[in-house]
Amino acid sequence: MRKTWLCVLMLLTANAHAWQGQALVGASGDYARYDGQYDIGLFYSGIPLLPQTNFQDRQRNHGFGGGVLAGYQVTHNQWLLGLEVAADWYDTNQERVSTFTDDFSALVWNTSLQYRNKGFYAMSARAGYAMAPFFLSYVRLGVEATHHEMIARFQGAPTVYPSGLTLKEDPWQNHVFVGVGAEFPLTTSCDLSLRMEYNYHFPSYTLRGSGRINDGGINPLFSVEAKPSIDTGKVSLVWNF
Repeated sequence: MRKTWLCVLMLLTANAHAWQGQALVGASGDYARYDGQYDIGLFYSGIPLLPQTNFQDRQRNHGFGGGVLAGYQVTHNQWLLGLEVAADWYDTNQERVSTFTDDFSALVWNTSLQYRNKGFYAMSARAGYAMAPFFLSYVRLGVEATHHEMIARFQGAPTVYPSGLTLKEDPWQNHVFVGVGAEFPLTTSCDLSLRMEYNYHFPSYTLRGSGRINDGGINPLFSVEAKPSIDTGKVSLVWNF
């Protein structure tokens, strides 16, 4: 048994010397797409006998941005293992405007919905295999902290009900994300490479907001919930040294 473990240890030690490591830094151009549903509730709390009105609106918005990354990787034959940190920012501040009527057809409400990010800060591992000298495919698994902002504005028809309300949620969330990508060396020494990558960011907890217009009459109470999924694409220029 001792001889067996000794042989395993010798193999691992030999392989450890065969792996070659290098640090890396890079910059990327990014694309992000948000896809999710808003669940809106309206309750006239000044008239508690009336039931709540529920309205759903789907939002898909997208935008471009950029980021930076740094990490360390080891290679052996055609295999690659790496650990990286990255920070990315996307301009996805698109506004969606819609209109809905309460269940009693008494008042019409205009809604303005925005959902954007203020930064993705990630740590991830990747494993790759060089299928050819000029092409390496890889997969990625990571965790990230993201800063999201949700803004929902509700406004009645000015000539009928001029009051309005703005709800804002601005939390940090944690996400798990997975991705696939390809890397192409741009120089014969492989110190400069180009990456193309897609990542799917699993939804975290639901963003919620609620508020009331105290008008001394119907006192409308609004609530809104959103939990979008996020897809991102990146094209990165990486320097390996």
